[in-house]
Parts: sequence; structure tokens; C-alpha cells
Amino acid sequence: MNDLQWALLAASVVAIVGVWLYNLWQERQHAKSTNRLFKGSHEDLLLSGGNPPSNLADSQIDVSQIDDVTPRNDTDLPTPTPVDEYQGWADPRSDCLVHFDLATDVAAPAIWAAQSTWSASLTKSLRYLARESATHAWRLIEENDTGRYAHWLAALQLADRNGAISDNELLVFFDGLQQLGAQLETTITLPGRTETLLRAQQLDDFCAGVDIQFSLQLVDGQGGSFVGTKLRGVCEAAGLRLQDDGCFHALDALGATEYRVKNSSAETFTVDNLRSLATNAIILVLDVPRVADGVGAFDRMVGTARQLERGLGGKLVDAQRAALADELILGIRNKIAELQKVMHGADMAPGGVLATKLFN
Repeated sequence: MNDLQWALLAASVVAIVGVWLYNLWQERQHAKSTNRLFKGSHEDLLLSGGNPPSNLADSQIDVSQIDDVTPRNDTDLPTPTPVDEYQGWADPRSDCLVHFDLATDVAAPAIWAAQSTWSASLTKSLRYLARESATHAWRLIEENDTGRYAHWLAALQLADRNGAISDNELLVFFDGLQQLGAQLETTITLPGRTETLLRAQQLDDFCAGVDIQFSLQLVDGQGGSFVGTKLRGVCEAAGLRLQDDGCFHALDALGATEYRVKNSSAETFTVDNLRSLATNAIILVLDVPRVADGVGAFDRMVGTARQLERGLGGKLVDAQRAALADELILGIRNKIAELQKVMHGADMAPGGVLATKLFN
């Protein structure tokens, strides 16, 4: 090749190497940007100031599905600042908080009437708090409150087990507050809509990862049915109490439910129908996010299941009606510990005020 050809070849090689290096640089920059984006998403989760959208529909897991239940590794979430002044009625980790101050005290019934024209269409919980002028303490304002207050807080919960708030519902809330501000002749400053929806989605995504219910199934050992009158007697002897939801509940010292026993069919238990009811199976259910000591409650649930097994002449089985193996029980126990560890890592105590609000 002559000098010109060598020069052209060298130029081509340099160009190719240059393009390759540029593409490699772009890929690295993109990777850095992506890492910053997702790291930022984790850092925003459960921080004070807002929330996000998702689907917290509760998942009831049978013991045969235990291997499929793997909590995400979200233990790197930052610890949010606790908010004690609102006494659990409002929380920047779960609610969109909007403060507004008035020039003078306004009667609570006037505020309630003004906002009722649009708040009735909201599906998420909306609470109003007001600060008492004498004590400077926040109090929950309900429909029958007759006090007068100048400092107010509107708190809209942004996620629950039905999912996260929609953009349309958030708009109703924001528009409604602006209307309220106009009526009160004050400016109400709203948070960013996009940021609020993003926070709601992040919160809901996290909650969906720990929203698990574990169940144990008890069937008649001879393939028959459990008679309602005997079922009630055995359940009550085990310390269970029939509640309004049609289930027998095991209550802790504070009266909170640790686990419950329900009918395997759609028919719920009542004092009346237990006199004539017969059922093929009953199910013991532990709602992981709503129980403070999940492992301890599960151990007690297994103990109750064994007591019912003996009292009713039944047997504990998995989804395929095979006898429940000790290995599966241990697997559930370990998964409960993992799930609740993730919640504690996000400063969301299982069974606490925040968890009870979100997993309602």
C-alpha cells in the first residue's frame, strides 16, 4: 500500500477506536445516572413530606407457597424522622401534609362544611388537625368538633391495601384545598403533584413487598365436616373470641388481633349460624405487617392449631391436602422474621401505628 492508503487506514482505525471509547463513556455515564436515580428513589421512601401510588392488596400465602415469598432487600432505606406531635393522626411518611394558617380563629364546623362538598369523593383517609392556641398541641378534628382554630393541617393518606392514590384523586384533594383557601381568604401552598405521586408509588411498592398473610388449613381427619357448635366450643376453649368480622380472633394483652380463624368457605361465623353450620375446613391466618411480634404470634398460632386439631379430630394440611410438614412450619417462621426485619429497617414497626394505617 502507498502512503495515502496507509494514512486512510490509520485514520479509519482511529475513528473506530474513538467511537468505541465514546460509546463506552456514554454507557458508564448512563449507569451512573441510573444508580443515582434508583438510589434517590430509595432515599425518598418513607421520608417526611409525602407519599406514592401502588397496590397494597393483601396476599394470603398458603404454606405450600412458602418458597415463593422472598422479601426485597430494602434494609438500606433511611430512617425517617419520627413525628410525635401529631400523635399518629398524621405522618409525613404515609400522608400528604398541607398546613394552612388563618388570620383569625375559625369555627371547626365551618371548615368541615366547606370541605365536605369535595372530600366525600375521596377513597383515601383524610384527616384534619388543628392546633389549640392555649396548649399549642395538635388535636384531631372530627365532624362534631365545635372549637375554633387558626392553625390547621390536612393529611391525606396516599396508600393503603387498595393501592396508591390516583392522579385524579390527588387533583380532587389539591383543587378542594385551593377552593377552601379562596373561601377562607388565605393562600394554601400545595406540595408538588409529581413528587407526591412518586413518593406514593415508592411507599406502596415497599409495602407490597412485605404485605403477606400466612395461613394454616385444618380439615376433618376423616374427610367429613366440623360441626359449628363443637367448633365454637373448641375455639373458645383455646382462648379465641368471635368478632364482628365473622372470625374467631386471638387477642394480645392490649386487645389487638394476633391471628384469626376463619371459615374456608365464603360464609362467615355468627353466633346464630354456628348452631347449624357445618364446614369442611377452617383456616388460621396471620397478618404479618399488623402483628408486632410476628414470630411469637406465629408460634402461638401453631400451638392453637394443634389444640384445635386435637379438639376437633382434624389434621393440619397444605394446599394439596398433604399433612403439614415441620419443615414448612419452620420455613414460614423464618420468612415472617425476614419480612418484619425489612419493616423495622424502614422504621415501620410491624403492628405499630404507621403499619396499622397502611395495612388496613
